[in-house]
Amino acid sequence: MERYFIHLYEITEQSKQVSKAKTGFSLIILTIDEWNLLPGLLASESEENVDFKLWDEDYHSAVKKSKKIIPHLAHLAPKMHFVTFSDIDELGKESGIHIFLLTNSFILINNNKILMSLIERWAKRGILENPIDLVYLLSLHILDNYQQVFDRFENDLFLLEKDILLSPKANHQTNILDYHQSIMNIRKSINLLQSVFEHMSDLSSSANKLEKDLRLKTSQIIDNIQNNHDQVENLRDAYQTAIQNSTNDIMKLLTIIATTLLPINLMTSFFGMNFKNLPLVHNSYGMIIFYSLSILLIVLILGYFRMRRWLRLGTKPKSNV
Repeated sequence: MERYFIHLYEITEQSKQVSKAKTGFSLIILTIDEWNLLPGLLASESEENVDFKLWDEDYHSAVKKSKKIIPHLAHLAPKMHFVTFSDIDELGKESGIHIFLLTNSFILINNNKILMSLIERWAKRGILENPIDLVYLLSLHILDNYQQVFDRFENDLFLLEKDILLSPKANHQTNILDYHQSIMNIRKSINLLQSVFEHMSDLSSSANKLEKDLRLKTSQIIDNIQNNHDQVENLRDAYQTAIQNSTNDIMKLLTIIATTLLPINLMTSFFGMNFKNLPLVHNSYGMIIFYSLSILLIVLILGYFRMRRWLRLGTKPKSNV
């Protein structure tokens, strides 16, 4: 457990609880393995009488059923609140940030050391006046992480589109489905986070200057989710179009070959009849004349196809992403 005290432009490490008379608030950081310290810690930091054991059993039961992080806000007492955020890393893996919010204390339960460096930076900038400010800043940081994931998705989808237009493959469809599933999972998390953000305004009696920024950022993230979803749908259409064009090219090639050989087949069938007076049958140059006519017909047919521009294969679908 780590304990700090944030006051104006300072953040100092504290070995014991700071006097409540001093302006500022306490920051207490626990790891997930130190969850069992919460009952005594909450009792010492707040005068609220909370049946923590009963709430803890209900909370872990809900998490076990869902098997994933569920962003939510719970009011444990009039001046004690529990907030869970879902954060995301560069690889798109989600993790939980748990917060116990009291009047003069902020208890953070997370194994991410990067958050502490961010909090120190915010404290030294003098933008942490109370625990509510820290909640809003953490929320904005989480949305920034989701934005980075969407930016990476956008670049990956652009590269995937180029591969599909050049040469569609079976694994491209799997990649499209994976991106679609990832975006749908993130959409669920963002919707839950948005619900938490809406209820965060109830935690403070006065309007927080960061609340407007959070609402605007959330709206931008939701728009980005829709844009990424549309990109995936356009990729799916492009993939289907590319596959259809590939199939059409194969059928077109087979049709050209069959059409080109059709006159030769007719000539072969004609000269294959067992009549005595067939032309060129008894001519010493008959074979040469036959193959010359065959080659001439092939050249004429292919020339006609080229003039009509029917020999062009590999038409690529236009980009929609």
